[in-house]
Amino acid sequence: MAVPARIRSVTVFLSSSSSVDDVFREAAVRTAQGLAARGWGLVWGGASVGTMKVLGDAARESGCRTTAVVPREFDEYGIVYTGADEVIRTAGMRERKSVMEDRGDAFVALAGGIGTLEEVAELITSRQLGFHSKPVVLVNTDGIYDRFLEFLEVLVARRFAKRSLFDTFHVAPTPEEALAWLDAADPKPVESKWL
Repeated sequence: MAVPARIRSVTVFLSSSSSVDDVFREAAVRTAQGLAARGWGLVWGGASVGTMKVLGDAARESGCRTTAVVPREFDEYGIVYTGADEVIRTAGMRERKSVMEDRGDAFVALAGGIGTLEEVAELITSRQLGFHSKPVVLVNTDGIYDRFLEFLEVLVARRFAKRSLFDTFHVAPTPEEALAWLDAADPKPVESKWL
């Protein structure tokens, strides 16, 4: 599978929690500003709460085109980010992830909870299996992904995964460095899981 010739939209995964430290809100704002500066659109989970709302607001204020992808159930909770340029309602979380993957030319994972971790793990698995070749970058704000990366090292050490697992994604300490990496991203082919 070919890497997109150029990035048009980036799918960003992050938290719906409103209780997180300011450093994570600031990372969402800087991500939105960086996307807008490059003329890239934002695709995201489209909730009107937590750092998802912060990201959406900052993207709109920066002039970034926004696509919110939300399960229909979010309407019942009243947490749909209705200010997006496009709101796509899906039949559930699985369809939501599929649409978000299809709509993005690259993926950025900011700090998030178990939902974000699940989305990241699926992207890495899909990349490892050759189902996509789009760049994936984790923004390790305040070391949020340190333990996850340590766990992946355990999987390699215990032979549940190959060292090439680490070729399926990039880690950047800041949103600026993550987006700069995407500017020049040329994800290398990943060693087959089966050979």
